[in-house]
Amino acid sequence: MQHADVVVVGAGLAGLSCGIELGCRGRGVLLLEGGAVVGGRTSSWNDRGMDVESGLHRMLGFYAALPALLRQAGLDVDDIVYWEDEVEIRLPDGRGSGVFGAAPLYRPFETLAGALGNFEILSVLDRVTLAAFISAGLVEYFANPAGLDQWNVRAKAEAAGVTESAIQNVLVPLTSGLYFLPPERYSAYAFFGTLGPYLARLFTVRVGAFLGGMTEVLAAPLAAAIVQRGGEVRTRAKVTRLLTRNGRVTGVEIGGGERIAAEHVVLAASLAPAQQLVRQAFGGHSWFEPMLRLPSMPAVTIQLELDVPPEPRAAVDHPDAGRAVHPDAPRRDPGDHAARRRAARHLAARPHPRLPRRQAPGRLLLPLPRQRRAAPAAGDAGPGPHPGRGLHAAAVPGDDGRGGRLRPPRRARGGGGLARR
Repeated sequence: MQHADVVVVGAGLAGLSCGIELGCRGRGVLLLEGGAVVGGRTSSWNDRGMDVESGLHRMLGFYAALPALLRQAGLDVDDIVYWEDEVEIRLPDGRGSGVFGAAPLYRPFETLAGALGNFEILSVLDRVTLAAFISAGLVEYFANPAGLDQWNVRAKAEAAGVTESAIQNVLVPLTSGLYFLPPERYSAYAFFGTLGPYLARLFTVRVGAFLGGMTEVLAAPLAAAIVQRGGEVRTRAKVTRLLTRNGRVTGVEIGGGERIAAEHVVLAASLAPAQQLVRQAFGGHSWFEPMLRLPSMPAVTIQLELDVPPEPRAAVDHPDAGRAVHPDAPRRDPGDHAARRRAARHLAARPHPRLPRRQAPGRLLLPLPRQRRAAPAAGDAGPGPHPGRGLHAAAVPGDDGRGGRLRPPRRARGGGGLARR
């Protein structure tokens, strides 16, 4: 039986960040990922010639934890992100469009022009009602977050007197484009939670797009940093059971019956598979009851590759005219391609070991995050005996955890990287 200091279950951002932090503290880490590539909801692969992303991802300039994590891994955020610094809203059926600057520190004039202009989609009354809604929502975010979570974004906006045109022209594109759900299905708490914690740093806001696939430019380098620190990363190693003895987690079992003993197990999986593992190990124990009754929401991403640009404007905006262009692709100027090539060369030249490219799963079915935040019941986080000593939870809400699994890879003897079986 293999022995490990710490087993981390799941190689999404939660598991990767946990593995890097533990590695920096001198702990031996074995990171187990059930999928074919690392990254979880920030993963990418090539499926029969088509580059597939697990979701639409953006980097916001006021983030602090993610840049700090990248620095721990020896990465520079400016090497992997192209700063767009603007948000464009296009209304359907040619009803208008608007470009809003999103970098008050880096592009102050464009940001001011976007706020004062764009009357094609926002009237003065629209702006006044939106400003009042956002201001009141941020106050309530700090004063009564649980109450705010009882509202969806549309209902809260309507109750605050936001005009229907502002809802249709701003809130619908914003929640659907950034959060993957229309405003009537998205929690007002989660909506304002995007801004609330960062009020002190809002002037540093920027909007960036990653310079490649999420696994290639983000997740794989993070996994490689774990390997550099003496850890091990295994993909296609789905954990099927937590091993316990006398109420303590002592290890895990993965597909094929292989058992791994561990001093500690960190559960960094999505909610549904985490619930399954905990329920198997501890049944209906009252300490886990709040976590086990949380609802999860399976979802699917559908990605289409088009033979022609979706609209004439895309052919003008994109130097890639003639190639397939995603309708949500950011507008780029010709110089951007040179910047992308320089950044890609810089990443490729970095000394960290890269994880091997793995064969992609044969389906384009991936979970999206569950967007509704459940308010914790009173007393859920209170003190009490922990029946699962040795088990640490870093669960992220919301998928059904299903997917094809192959044999797990084995680490090459004497090597610092990873090797396939």
